[in-house]
Amino acid sequence: MNYIIDFLKELGSFFQTLIDMVVNLIQQLLTFIMLIPVGVNMLVTSVGYLPSILIVFATLSITVSVIYLVLGRGQGG
Repeated sequence: MNYIIDFLKELGSFFQTLIDMVVNLIQQLLTFIMLIPVGVNMLVTSVGYLPSILIVFATLSITVSVIYLVLGRGQGG
């Protein structure tokens, strides 16, 4: 009988862990979505402080880096 009680306790613990994982995933996604505009603002402000001749090269470098990350080429494959 003790095994059944232990099993039910572990089953409850498993589902609690699963629920905590889903809640944390949603919180992290919301945090990530809220930080995207902050990052874009910081990037635009940083590029704005560059001399005008370097803005083109900085913008091109950032664009190429983002394309590589989106295509998955950044891992060397």
